[in-house]
Amino acid sequence: MSMEQPQRSTYQDDEISLVDLAKILIRRRWWLIGTAGVVVLLALAFALLTHGDPEYQYTSIYQQAEAEPGRPLTSSASVIQQMESLDWPNYQRRYKEENKVEALPFDLEINNPDNTTLVTLNSTATAQNRDQVLNLHETLLGSVIERQQEALEREKSQLERSIERTSTQLERVENTNSEASVELAANYADRLFELERELENLKEGEVIEYAARGEEQEGTSSMLILVLGIVLGGIAGVMAAFFAEFVFRVRESLAAEKEA
Repeated sequence: MSMEQPQRSTYQDDEISLVDLAKILIRRRWWLIGTAGVVVLLALAFALLTHGDPEYQYTSIYQQAEAEPGRPLTSSASVIQQMESLDWPNYQRRYKEENKVEALPFDLEINNPDNTTLVTLNSTATAQNRDQVLNLHETLLGSVIERQQEALEREKSQLERSIERTSTQLERVENTNSEASVELAANYADRLFELERELENLKEGEVIEYAARGEEQEGTSSMLILVLGIVLGGIAGVMAAFFAEFVFRVRESLAAEKEA
């Protein structure tokens, strides 16, 4: 009997404690309801403000100029670096000045898919801003195409000059009646064949597609924001009710001490 009594006492203390907690929530229900309501209203306002027009990803694809199949004329890293450090900042500056805005309504991401000579431009924007995204991609790729074309022309000119020199040397060797001329002629012929092959393999860059619209970009749904607001509002309301009870008890204790 003596061992059962503490267990019954502990159970009664726990039960009283839970009842007290329930009484606190009932007494301070307006703190609970008010705080929870404020949090839910804030979540609802945030959900309404962030629920705008749907956004889509727009993608442009550029096939770089190639020195030979699978090998870009200039490195993909250098092409992307020039776009990110030169073309894109210049475009942003002009856009802000012309439209009197602090930020652009779309973003830009430049990539080079692995094991390809492709450069992709990706922007997220609403359908309303699609024309502006198209203008951005056309402007940036226009600069890339211009630089690539210049590099291609330089490479062509260099190869053509090398072919001309090699052809001249080959003709001279063929007109020489020496024992070494046969070997030299074979070397020049091989070199000429290699240069002509390199010239033939040169390929201009081309745009495969401009600002093709992809699927709608998913963000945090309004319903999810509202549900989180309700949950957080309930937690905040309970905490506010207990805090209000704590403040009341402290004041009551201080008042009792003064009377004593």
